[in-house]
Amino acid sequence: QREQNASLINSIVGGQIVRMYGPKASGKSSRAWDAIMQLHELGYECIYVSLEGCDVSSTMFWSHFNGKIEPEAKLPKPIMDATSFEETFDRGHDRWRGRQVVLFIDEFDKLHNEGAEHNCEWMLATINSIRTQNKSAIRSIVVIGTYAILSLNQKNVFLSPFNAENFQAANLTKQQIQNLYNEFATEWDFVVDSSVVDDIFVLTEGHAGLVAICGRLIYDTLIEPGSKNVTLENWKQITLRTLDDEVLKYGTFRRMVDVLKDSRFKNALDFLRSHFLGAFDYYVQLVDPEHLRMAGFLAAQGVLQPSPTESATKFRMSSPLIDLLIRRMVIPRAYPISSLGIVHSQ
Repeated sequence: QREQNASLINSIVGGQIVRMYGPKASGKSSRAWDAIMQLHELGYECIYVSLEGCDVSSTMFWSHFNGKIEPEAKLPKPIMDATSFEETFDRGHDRWRGRQVVLFIDEFDKLHNEGAEHNCEWMLATINSIRTQNKSAIRSIVVIGTYAILSLNQKNVFLSPFNAENFQAANLTKQQIQNLYNEFATEWDFVVDSSVVDDIFVLTEGHAGLVAICGRLIYDTLIEPGSKNVTLENWKQITLRTLDDEVLKYGTFRRMVDVLKDSRFKNALDFLRSHFLGAFDYYVQLVDPEHLRMAGFLAAQGVLQPSPTESATKFRMSSPLIDLLIRRMVIPRAYPISSLGIVHSQ
């Protein structure tokens, strides 16, 4: 994790304002906390605040934002509006003397919610002001969220403070998953076949939340008194029977399925079905602006994965497991005739 964070830490130390993005439940916040620990070791003071549960459409947004900051931060004055946000972190305060602050704002994509446009503009303008005026104790601001944070306020480039490299939260490698499951097996005194780990890596693409769900399923169904070995055969049996139900126990993925079932987003589902289902080994290049808009929406839901090496015009399915979940839980309801045809053809 620390090796993966090296470029992020370098940008923060260099005074950049950066965006760290990735699918929901993919380990972004964990990566941020690891970076916070590294920065503490380097002598930086880090303040973490999440917009989760914050009413981003309210006229009281800034007051809610202030309430999300832990008392241990000992702000010299409360944040009541955009102006007081800047004043609070003015380096003239004794509180910040000799300190360099890094502000982490998690769930930043909440500012993409309906009704949040005004507060979003104020937040971006304030961040931009901090960046351009050399008066703040804040060395760097890291905003964290889904793919949606990349498109915040695209209509007004003068408000956008984000000209630094974007950081896509890296998925777990196969070796990291193997290490996690080795520790898991040692703790609970069983053996997990390496082929099971291989299959979990393929299914999840290393998505941290999905890897954890697979581990939970093994714990709940395959670790029994006297059972010492989790084989690919018994793992495959439970994935066929119960894996999608297990995934849907988690709000992040249940909300994703509910969005795709919503008739208001039928065009996006049609687009997903025609362009991306089954596309997890390659990226699909998009040109049409409407296609790019829908792909951005689907990426924000955690369905699609943008290419980390290209501008945001190439996408693929985020993982085979998400692909399977949509085929089982969404497609039969949205396209019942097509689903019957698929069943009869098997």
